[in-house]
Amino acid sequence: MAGKNADDEVTRFIRELENRPGKETMLYGMVDASKDPKKDGILFAPRGDCKHWAFIPRKVIEKIERVGEAPCGAHSHLLAKIQLKAPDGDVAQAYASVADVHRTGLANVIATAARGRPPKPNYPCKNDNWVWDETYADWFCAD
Repeated sequence: MAGKNADDEVTRFIRELENRPGKETMLYGMVDASKDPKKDGILFAPRGDCKHWAFIPRKVIEKIERVGEAPCGAHSHLLAKIQLKAPDGDVAQAYASVADVHRTGLANVIATAARGRPPKPNYPCKNDNWVWDETYADWFCAD
């Protein structure tokens, strides 16, 4: 019967993959109370950057979990994992997708900065004129 239990576990795992929230609905970062008493929600910022906060209305939050504290200069902020409700409609889905693209790009920039520059690409570039772009943390061919 071990085969039956293993099949059940595989089936459950596949269902979890199929039903898990989209990347564009998951946030991980610092949170703070809204400074405006008329707004019902929280403030969200990327870890370590408390100069740029975004307001997230309570009604769009599906689930929120405190996961610790994040140092931020000489102080710290609560760190949370937030699952937003699924985007409703084409416009909301478009914004969520664009945000996900930017988040992925930012994660690549941060990872590259932590590792240092990756080696130059191994495909041809005229005169081997590779230039490092700090903005995108990537090599590009200048010719």
